[in-house]
Amino acid sequence: MTKQKVKIISGHSAEGGSTTIWINLTNLLNENGYDATFYGPHSFHFDKCKSDSIRNVRFEPDDILICHVVAM
Repeated sequence: MTKQKVKIISGHSAEGGSTTIWINLTNLLNENGYDATFYGPHSFHFDKCKSDSIRNVRFEPDDILICHVVAM
């Protein structure tokens, strides 16, 4: 069975309260059977959860997206 992919995308991923929340949520989702990745423009989160740069995010039709402070 393929894990459901969750992509958490934030326009702010430097140290701070919201970044800590997204790191914790990413880890919680991965611990509970999802394939979650936190994408952001800063590097603070890189060693704290499954993460990548916002420049590397690629979308797939079945992705679940959670977006925070992202300009459209």
